Amino acid sequence: MNEIREVLRGWLDGVGLRVVAERAGVDRKTARRYVLAAQEAGLVRSGGVTAITDEIVGAVVASVRPARPNGHGSAWEALLEREAQIKVWVVGDGRDHPALSILKIEELLARSGCMVPYRTLHRFATERCGIGCATSRCASTLASRARNCRWTSARWAS
Repeated sequence: MNEIREVLRGWLDGVGLRVVAERAGVDRKTARRYVLAAQEAGLVRSGGVTAITDEIVGAVVASVRPARPNGHGSAWEALLEREAQIKVWVVGDGRDHPALSILKIEELLARSGCMVPYRTLHRFATERCGIGCATSRCASTLASRARNCRWTSARWAS
């Protein structure tokens, strides 16, 4: 909400979208979407800063941010379709197949054409499949990914 107000405030002051976006800490295209949505809601550039009302900001939020009736996006929906299989992977089958790490499950899903962010998969497994973050397997997977990210970013930074 504050970033929307900052973008609109800067735009009403006559500053260009690139500068407004930089000051508000958003992408230039995002700033443009905010301004266009505010104009559609009735905001005019000559109106001054007092023209930014809660109704205008609410209209911008309603038109710019995606509607997620259940609070989750498309990646979560894709995981819901595969919930039974993910539960088997998380718990193991009790015979020949042990429980898999979230990293391995992410890899198996990708092989089947289901590309989802690691963090979304981790949240899904925690909320829907019974995996707990207190387990050493979960903690070691997160630590491993963090080490790899630091190593990769440090390697490419030099």
